[in-house]
Amino acid sequence: AALEAIQRWSELHQKQQNNTSTTREDQAYLPIVIKACYDVFDYPQGWLVDSTNIHQTLSDNENRQIEMSVLRHKYIPMLACNLFRIFDLIKQEQETFRLIIFLSDSRKQQLYTLFSKETLDSVLLLTEHAAERCLDRQQQQTDDTIVNYFL
Repeated sequence: AALEAIQRWSELHQKQQNNTSTTREDQAYLPIVIKACYDVFDYPQGWLVDSTNIHQTLSDNENRQIEMSVLRHKYIPMLACNLFRIFDLIKQEQETFRLIIFLSDSRKQQLYTLFSKETLDSVLLLTEHAAERCLDRQQQQTDDTIVNYFL
């Protein structure tokens, strides 16, 4: 559901970029996308974690655990990166920082441990862009305040 929501929002956002006008549908769908992604991350007992089945053989259970681990290592970082890109596109720096904190929360599943070095580098680059935009915005507000003071 989260991947479908991201794809739908991406299509709407692309149309918006082409038309250079915001659409209500695009803005209305964004919170749904964000919530769907966080629901995947915060799924009870962890996403793609099976409860133990006493009827499975030890070998089947080990194979299933390996499959689930592979899927988590593939899809959790992909979903997080898509969400980071969305926040970057819409210039929602606070959401970027919120997601970083969520992924690294030691009380939760420490989802960042599922990321490859390359994926973490990409995430850090997007976070750096968000921080630069925050600093630029703060500097612009300071400059505007100084100019208004002298006018």
